[in-house]
Amino acid sequence: MKPARKPAGDLESAVLNALWESNTKLSVRGVQSRLPQASALAYTTVMTVLDRLYDKGVVTREKDGKAFVYWPALSREAHLGEQAARMLTGLTAPLQRGVLMAFVDSAEHTDPALLDELSALIQARKRLGEP
Repeated sequence: MKPARKPAGDLESAVLNALWESNTKLSVRGVQSRLPQASALAYTTVMTVLDRLYDKGVVTREKDGKAFVYWPALSREAHLGEQAARMLTGLTAPLQRGVLMAFVDSAEHTDPALLDELSALIQARKRLGEP
């Protein structure tokens, strides 16, 4: 019996994590060597994932000799923020409000200081928008 394949999203996340944790641009083989399941993944699989991430605008690449080297287009924080914003903007207004309230409730329960930090960030952003 073959082992269960991981969803593409998990592999994309692992590839992005390898790039974020690197201080340099990485080749396909460089990314592959940093993946937890490196020995189980074909070079072409990693190359396909990187190509898809490039097509989505999540990674940047340039030629280095005959091969490409890759690096993240955004920081981890910016990428996660964009994902959250895309998820929220795809919802109807009542559902957006419900998701935001669930987040606030969860944050308050998990780390009450996080709400104070979130409030300070919102106030700072509002001040930047004032004339």
